[in-house]
Amino acid sequence: MKRTVTSLCLALAILACASTSSIPGQTTPATPSQQVRGQFEGTVQNRDTVSKTLTVISPTAGTPTGESKVFTVPDDTVITKLGVKKTLADIRRGEAVWISFVNLPDNSLQAQRIIIVPKQEDLRPLEGTVQNLDTASKTLTITTAMGQTEKLSFADDLVVTRQGDKKALGDIRNGEGVRISYATLPDKTLLAEQVMIGYYVAHCSCGSACACPLSRGCRAVRY
Repeated sequence: MKRTVTSLCLALAILACASTSSIPGQTTPATPSQQVRGQFEGTVQNRDTVSKTLTVISPTAGTPTGESKVFTVPDDTVITKLGVKKTLADIRRGEAVWISFVNLPDNSLQAQRIIIVPKQEDLRPLEGTVQNLDTASKTLTITTAMGQTEKLSFADDLVVTRQGDKKALGDIRNGEGVRISYATLPDKTLLAEQVMIGYYVAHCSCGSACACPLSRGCRAVRY
């Protein structure tokens, strides 16, 4: 009887181990932290609202057609343009986009965030000196070369550069000269899309500000 009980216990232990071990051919789904993340920039080649996919092509050196990727776009993907929320249906063929994505276990690419890059004609330039940067209200206040005060809003996707190098929001300091590319929203809000730090602001030889850099006796002053 004792030998029978021992054999039964051993059989149950082997069965339990077999049920918890992985079965050949099966894979354990990757957790979000295990998924491969990446970024991709390019031009929209195709948008399909039925299959919820977006095909983007990016120029690649040495190839005539560039590199093309297809992204699935679930309903919870964050899509913005100039800080305003958009949908997949708002994305047009030929538009430039920046995509943050994850590579799923089946090798498909799932978009987590899409930024529609505005066309250059949608933006206007503004130069001046930084007076205040408020990260809580997401506003940037500057004084222009003509002495006017302008207050701009910005979104999380604000691009900050210095001499072509990407910088952080915290690199914007009071008193620095900046050139801002901005758009005017329907509610008249000025939304900064890009901030170039260390910009030259012109002053006329008489000492007053002018809007004609390096002309008519102007001298360039870098803040």
